[in-house]
Amino acid sequence: MAMVDAAMVICGCHPTRKYPEGYEGKIYLVGLNTDALSKVFYKKLLTKGEFRIIRDNVTHKWRSFDPNTDKDRADESRQAPPLIPRRMVKEESFRIKKTKVPKTTIIVNDLGQTWELDFYTSEAEPPRGVNLDAVYFSEEIDDPEWYNEMVARLVDRRGYMVWDAAQQDGCDALAELDSRADIEALKPKPNVWKIRLSLYDNPYIPVEEIEQLSASLLTEDDRRVRIYGEPAVKKIRLFPEWAANTGGRHHFKRDWLPNGNVPANWTRYMALDPGYETCAALFVAVPPPSWAFHPKLVLAYDEMYVWGKSIEEHAEYLANKMLGQAFYAFIIDDHQAAKHESTGTRIRDQYVAAFTKRNIRSQASDCGFWPGFDNVRSGVEIVRTALQPIHEGMPKFMVLADTCPNLVNEMRSLKRDKKRSKYKNIMWQDVPAPSQADHGFDCVRYVLAANPDWHAPKPGRSWADEMWKRFTKRRNAEPSSVVLGPRSRDSQEE
Repeated sequence: MAMVDAAMVICGCHPTRKYPEGYEGKIYLVGLNTDALSKVFYKKLLTKGEFRIIRDNVTHKWRSFDPNTDKDRADESRQAPPLIPRRMVKEESFRIKKTKVPKTTIIVNDLGQTWELDFYTSEAEPPRGVNLDAVYFSEEIDDPEWYNEMVARLVDRRGYMVWDAAQQDGCDALAELDSRADIEALKPKPNVWKIRLSLYDNPYIPVEEIEQLSASLLTEDDRRVRIYGEPAVKKIRLFPEWAANTGGRHHFKRDWLPNGNVPANWTRYMALDPGYETCAALFVAVPPPSWAFHPKLVLAYDEMYVWGKSIEEHAEYLANKMLGQAFYAFIIDDHQAAKHESTGTRIRDQYVAAFTKRNIRSQASDCGFWPGFDNVRSGVEIVRTALQPIHEGMPKFMVLADTCPNLVNEMRSLKRDKKRSKYKNIMWQDVPAPSQADHGFDCVRYVLAANPDWHAPKPGRSWADEMWKRFTKRRNAEPSSVVLGPRSRDSQEE
């Protein structure tokens, strides 16, 4: 489909992408390796026989051969000519001529337009400083520099990109475009859109052949990728059960709670993932054993995500969120908290001081913190176990609906890390890939690894009490100024 789109542009017959007569255009075609250049781009664009054609009985024009309706006339069909007629090819050079691995091809179409087609593999460095009209990617181009550089090359000529691939190896850029296309689809004029094709959408492939292929594939995930064109969720996503259900099974409805709110007698925990660029906190609650609806529940009911703020500002945010609530324990990323900032004081100690200043306390950890579980691989298993159904189809860990959007997005989109063996095979790791948002997930594993249980809570501070305490403290405080000189006679007599 992508090559048909490219051929229509190059031949000057595209229904929407129009260029003036005599236009000189430039297109990059980027494949995974040299096989993609020769067996995908060159073969489909510039050689015959990619499909069969037959002369229509009514119009007497050539059209695609349909194996379902034209099977009685199969002997009348013949190989289709190249998508780009050979008469338009003015120059061509090859990287490897014997196997038809192309390098550059110059096309002059019937409108006098000249198109330069340059072929690259993703194993090479992306060229810079060139203005392009179009870029075509074949399969998953794993190097993110290719995507970033090609997008920049398209700006000057208001060009476009077409990416044709089966999502089976977890290419980050392609997965990101996939997610963006879902969001853009809600806009009247989307900048990114996708066309997901199934083999069943192709009327020229007999259904029995598709079913035979489906039966020969080993797993359901392979069938979703090969037959229905869906991304390989189980291989790519860290929590495929969440991604596949978009969190539906793990959402806790508010009307399931007494009076629609987390009751005061539930035990509350707060997990903190500190950082200057992004600081995240997750608030969870555990019901008493007497709550028969879901006695083993660990419910995330609120979150805090702040960017570019200081520790004092983080503490102020938390103090406001936690007013009127009693917490049993605070948990922190101990690895990050052990680091020193420019002040020379550990991050953990700065948070303890900020919590002490604002009287933010818990029953078990006071103004301090329990250390968070720092074994990421084991933490993934703990979270994965908590996402499995244990009570009437509901998992242990759930999220109160519409309260933790950042956490939900993270859990849905978290990708597994991957490494390549010495044979260049992809080996998927059961840990999050680096350079992605995983702050909420870290908070989840800290809480669940702490094995949260119910404890009778003490009353929390009310908003009014806290405001009155702060007011009286300021009113009764000693003056902060220093008096240089003798005080008044009255004060001396005292």
